[in-house]
Amino acid sequence: MRIAVTGPESCGKTELSVLLAEGLGVRLLPELCREYLNRLDRPYRHDDVLQMATDQHDQYLLAANDIVPFVADTESLVMRIWYREKYERESPDIMKMWTREQFDLYLLCMPDLPWVDDPLRENPHDRERLFDLYQAELQGAGRRYAVVSGLGDNRLQCALAAIRNAR
Repeated sequence: MRIAVTGPESCGKTELSVLLAEGLGVRLLPELCREYLNRLDRPYRHDDVLQMATDQHDQYLLAANDIVPFVADTESLVMRIWYREKYERESPDIMKMWTREQFDLYLLCMPDLPWVDDPLRENPHDRERLFDLYQAELQGAGRRYAVVSGLGDNRLQCALAAIRNAR
């Protein structure tokens, strides 16, 4: 299976992605934005978000061409919502990436984990609203998804159950 882990900031995407990839014995496609942003010596701009989206999408395309199972920590929907929230408009390029990516299952992480402060994070107070945007986009596009919630091992078990049910 090709699984995407998605959702708003500080909802456990990276930790869940790593645990799933290790537990399932599949390839992990890491989230590339943090590394990109840490290399910048200035505030990011819209062209940076587009570049990060392109880098993330290129990583997806390479893995998809290999025809092997993988877990993606972040995908184009994250980039699409980020861009739209930040710049109050849609990016046609990111939208194209979103329509091209085809995952077997999206695991939508509920923002029920405590917020972890981080200089790269921007939305500590509206994660529930953002979660609703993710869910609406997944539903509207007819993408197969499951909501993942819970703390600690319960969150991992919720994700594993969703994967079993999707097979």
